[in-house]
Amino acid sequence: MILIFVSLIFIIIFAYTSSNYDVMAPSVLFTFSFLLSSGWALMYVNKWSLNPSIGTILVIVMGTLEFVLISYGINKIVKNNFEKNKGLVWLNVNTTKTLIIISIEIFIILYVIKSIKDITGVSELSDAIYTYRRVNLFSTKSFLLPKSVFIGNYFCNSVGFFYGYLLVKKIIMYKKLDFLMLIAIILSAYESTLFGSRTGLFVLGLAIVTYFYCLKRISEGKNLKIKLKSYVIGITLISVFLGTFKQLAVLLGRDVYVSSFDYLATYIGAEIKNLDSFIRANNFPITSDIFHSQTVDYISKYFGRIFGKGGLDYKLDLPFQSINGFDLGNVYTMFYQFMYDLGYVGVFLFTLLMAVIVQTIYSRVKLYKDNGKVSYSILLYGYIANTLVLAFFSNKFYEQVGNSSFVFVVLFWWILNLFVFTNPIKFRNKNGE
Repeated sequence: MILIFVSLIFIIIFAYTSSNYDVMAPSVLFTFSFLLSSGWALMYVNKWSLNPSIGTILVIVMGTLEFVLISYGINKIVKNNFEKNKGLVWLNVNTTKTLIIISIEIFIILYVIKSIKDITGVSELSDAIYTYRRVNLFSTKSFLLPKSVFIGNYFCNSVGFFYGYLLVKKIIMYKKLDFLMLIAIILSAYESTLFGSRTGLFVLGLAIVTYFYCLKRISEGKNLKIKLKSYVIGITLISVFLGTFKQLAVLLGRDVYVSSFDYLATYIGAEIKNLDSFIRANNFPITSDIFHSQTVDYISKYFGRIFGKGGLDYKLDLPFQSINGFDLGNVYTMFYQFMYDLGYVGVFLFTLLMAVIVQTIYSRVKLYKDNGKVSYSILLYGYIANTLVLAFFSNKFYEQVGNSSFVFVVLFWWILNLFVFTNPIKFRNKNGE
């Protein structure tokens, strides 16, 4: 295990220096993901009898290195940097329009709550949420909510990202906190928890951090200096989130009987042990049927319906693992799905495609010239930044991007841009022309 950890330290140093010391570069976030997980797993080597096989070492180290090298190559070809930008432009956001959007969010939240209570037959909200999630994830049956519930969820998600962008932009330009925008973001975050997952909170939080960094770089260019205070604040916020992770699970109706540290270990480090167990079994690839893919399951089901392929209501094959009386959960890093479908070839191909897509989007971010409206490239990067940080956890990238929800979120961004920025008043920051 120490070999994986040390190798990742060298890789992240290369990723950071080769990206011109860009802390939010895709290669840095991706490597940090596995470095964090391996560091946590290192503390549980004895408890988990963790002695990674050669295959596991190669998959994690070489898979991460591949992502970094592909990102580096694209970055060299495009040859872009934030220093070429010309500052930020502010377009006035009409208060009435923001209030309309907030009202829609409140209606959607009430509708989702009612729908979940009705379909589960449970009157207590936290119990209804737990029942809904438990049955849908771990039962052969599923609760089928109306499609309108999910469309409402996609709208609330898009609002959180959209106003998260505007909020940090206003803070950067005018040092002001817009409380209406903050309310819109809080409502979006709350709505995301109604389906029993805490991931939405993390995704939105990281997106806002990403927007702040990108817009700050655009605003100040080469003059930007990230102070030690910023890192301290970042580490503090992450620590608070991790420290309350167990308590948040309880609030969502889950029963947790282990210590907070062991609970976090299941979520942050156990994935490497689970991946190692899968690789040691040497039973991969398990399927080469594109219509039953684990990596792109949403796309598989979509095309299966188009081509009339039956039996496509399958769920991801993620069996729960345990060792020495310790619950290891049922997540195996993103590499598990790649190997499940195509073996080691899958690790190479799917990592390659992911690196190309993400680095290309980030290159567009660095080339962006602000026109006042919300930038789709920056919105997109904030939307997928979490998939890089959570790569150690599971296949978030293909699940989040290869999904109809992604299309709806982008569509709602476009609608929000049209709705919010109609006949606005334009202002430039001090670096603008």
